[in-house]
Amino acid sequence: MDILILLALALAPGIAIGVYIYLKDRHEREPVGLLIRSFFFGLLSIFVTLLLSQVIGMFVTIDETSVSEQAICVFIVALVEEFSKFFCSGTIQQQTF
Repeated sequence: MDILILLALALAPGIAIGVYIYLKDRHEREPVGLLIRSFFFGLLSIFVTLLLSQVIGMFVTIDETSVSEQAICVFIVALVEEFSKFFCSGTIQQQTF
């Protein structure tokens, strides 16, 4: 039961922000199906990020005391996250257009 509560707490902010933006848009609202699909592909991007970070973690070792290596890690994390979002948003665009 605790897992379901944590899952609900994790999903609630994204759903709340999506509903707020949808209700505030008065001129050209996006189709609800597209918004729901985008939300679930965003969830999929989490798993793509986890997979890529595990693969990179096998090849890159990090000295946690080195500031320069920590800066490189921030750069690597940003690239991995943005690539996974790009990958998942490209999947949405191919299906809808």
